[in-house]
Amino acid sequence: MQVKSQAAGLHCLAILGPLCLAVTTWFSLASMPRSAWADDGDCPLVSCLTGSCFVSDCGGQQGNHDQKDIDNGDDKEESKCCYGPCDCQPRKTLLQWSYGTTFSGGPPAMDEPLESDRPDFTESPLTVGRGVHQLETGYDYTLDNAAGTQFTQHSFPQTLWRIGMLADWFEFRIYYNYEIDNFQFPSGARQHFQGSDDLELGAKICLTPQEGILPAMGIIPAMTVPSGSPDITEGEVMPSFIWAYSWDLNKMMSLGMSTDIERQRDDAGNIFTEFGQSISMDYKFTKHWGGYTEWVVFAPSGHTVERTQHYADGGFTYLWTNNIQLDAEVGVGLNAAANNFFAGNGATLRF
Repeated sequence: MQVKSQAAGLHCLAILGPLCLAVTTWFSLASMPRSAWADDGDCPLVSCLTGSCFVSDCGGQQGNHDQKDIDNGDDKEESKCCYGPCDCQPRKTLLQWSYGTTFSGGPPAMDEPLESDRPDFTESPLTVGRGVHQLETGYDYTLDNAAGTQFTQHSFPQTLWRIGMLADWFEFRIYYNYEIDNFQFPSGARQHFQGSDDLELGAKICLTPQEGILPAMGIIPAMTVPSGSPDITEGEVMPSFIWAYSWDLNKMMSLGMSTDIERQRDDAGNIFTEFGQSISMDYKFTKHWGGYTEWVVFAPSGHTVERTQHYADGGFTYLWTNNIQLDAEVGVGLNAAANNFFAGNGATLRF
């Protein structure tokens, strides 16, 4: 089985190597900032990608009417856009809860504090913004004792590379991690595994801004590809899907949730579906210090051995600058099926 896994891994790398080069080149071009104006010949095409769609000739000369003409009643009907401003202003989110041309919400600007997906389990619905790169990385230690068997895991660098491209509401995501697993059995025997996890590729789409009680929402479709170490790889593509949604309650507190579903494989090679739900309360103590408390559940479906796991965790964040954030976390399992304890720290860099 290990020989087959190694061969599969080498074959996968042989295919992914040239593909990654081509995709990276395309990302570099796609993520380059570009401005478009209403009198550009390709403005309607750009507007469909970045969020401004027009009626009739709104993308032409009508987009150049100044506000004074509109206020005086000249060309009022012609100046209307079916969705979005006439100057090809990009929308921040793919959708809006109500009609308008303000395009509120979406990713924070570079002169505003960054929005990170770590250290909690709950994902943010916000993207990083077109032309922006964000690197999130960290380390976690996990401990569990069950039926006399002690399990420890070191997980690093947990690198998530987020690339804003095409529009402010879209980002491409690449996740890489390496783990070291140790088992000590009641008999005194030990077992050791270490190596790279399967590479995860995905995207985030920022769907809506918050509007009153209606939440800011985003989705993250993703998949792992069989590129990890022989003892760790799943050996096939494993898809997942996350729906993230959040509310800013006031200037000091916000509520975030995420619901996810993913394909999993147990130690015996059996495939099952796992559902996850998290609820996180985020706090802003000062301009630089923040924190969170969170509850998470992982529930396997159609499996006779794997059991539902509940966790409670919390942590702190320190915003060194608008583009650099440090974090720390600690959590405990709430039932017998969950790991007893985990803790970690990390950093986020936006550029």
